[in-house]
Amino acid sequence: MGSQQNLNMLVSDMSLIPIKKVINDKKLKILKNSALGVNENDQLIDVLTNDQYTGQPLLVVAGSGEAKGLITPEILIKDLSLAYNRLTKYLESKLKENENRQLGDSSLSKLVGRSEKIKEVVRLGEKIASTDAPILLRGESGTGKELFARAVHMESSRKDGPFITVNCGAIPTNLFEGELFGYTTDSFGGMGVKGKPGMLELADSGTIFLDEVGELPPEIQVKLLQLLEHGSFLRLGSTSPMEVSVRLIAATHRDLENLVTKEQFREDLYYRLGVVAVEMPPLRKRKEDIPELVHLFLQELSQSYGKTITKVEPEVTNALLEYSWPGNIRELKNAVERLVVLAEGEVINIDCLPENLRRHTYISVVSSQDNSNLMDVTVEAERQLITKTLKQANGNRSEAARLLGIPRSTLYYKLRQLGIPAKGQRGILSNAGGDNKK
Repeated sequence: MGSQQNLNMLVSDMSLIPIKKVINDKKLKILKNSALGVNENDQLIDVLTNDQYTGQPLLVVAGSGEAKGLITPEILIKDLSLAYNRLTKYLESKLKENENRQLGDSSLSKLVGRSEKIKEVVRLGEKIASTDAPILLRGESGTGKELFARAVHMESSRKDGPFITVNCGAIPTNLFEGELFGYTTDSFGGMGVKGKPGMLELADSGTIFLDEVGELPPEIQVKLLQLLEHGSFLRLGSTSPMEVSVRLIAATHRDLENLVTKEQFREDLYYRLGVVAVEMPPLRKRKEDIPELVHLFLQELSQSYGKTITKVEPEVTNALLEYSWPGNIRELKNAVERLVVLAEGEVINIDCLPENLRRHTYISVVSSQDNSNLMDVTVEAERQLITKTLKQANGNRSEAARLLGIPRSTLYYKLRQLGIPAKGQRGILSNAGGDNKK
């Protein structure tokens, strides 16, 4: 029932045609959540009756996958294999439209950022998208390498073909060849394992994205070089070359030149992969894009969590701009998700920030002073942290000491030592009165 099952999966995914049909008051067994009707003797999931018939077309398929007829409200057309083929192509085209719609959100024109660095990346992407030249994306983790690869795919003549991602660091070495190049039925010495197409075959007429290409095992590097040079490869267990038409985009955060020097990565493959090299800038070098990225993530995540965020406090924005973002865009999105989750009401304030961002804010402020030494930085950091905590506690020193995790007597000593305004003086404590006593 191969053909029938394939069509069933297509219909199940699209949910285009209801599953309620009967011919001449006779119960017709059909697959659940499918538009396929089949012979009454087939072993199936569901049975529908006359009162469930909705009058929409249903293709009747035998257990062999052969089209037996097309049921419509008016007529049953027998032996309609042509209708079967047409319906199959129609469903496949709908699935392809859905895939392209999802990928379309990643086109080059929608890469977020106004910084000159990201504009340079977009301009380069527009130049190379129309070619089939291999691309090597370089940059730290989380800089958007896969997003860029998808965007190039969608701007290319291969946009109607598949986009297949392979994480080279996630596949065990002993399984890599079979996963990437596929294997024949006889590959495993008569163990009854059926042949399987590899990811390269699945990417035929489209694009394959090799993420973390620096992790490729040496024996796979040789076969990949053959593909780049001849457009063909051998399935595991086969002696007949298989030709495919794929665009190859590779990505890495590792120093490939250093790996070549250490003979851990083939020099010839390195040059074949890097016909066009694109450097994805880290977020710390394009900080002017952070507000736009935050706005985008807030819209997306607010909708996901069913929240309405109307304001981000300036202190939060400053903290996001000051932070160095070692995890780049991925870390920024995770931080914004935390802000949305922890926000009480419609305003995001500094209390929602993760501790590492708050600590970094204090350090960056005090260390920005000219001619600062370690003692000066430490003193200024203490002053800012205590002042902020007192403000958070509405001037209540007992509460502030609790939040700081120190005894109240230590807080009193620090207030005197750092010259922070005390009870009755103008400043943060002017209305506090210590423990709120007069």
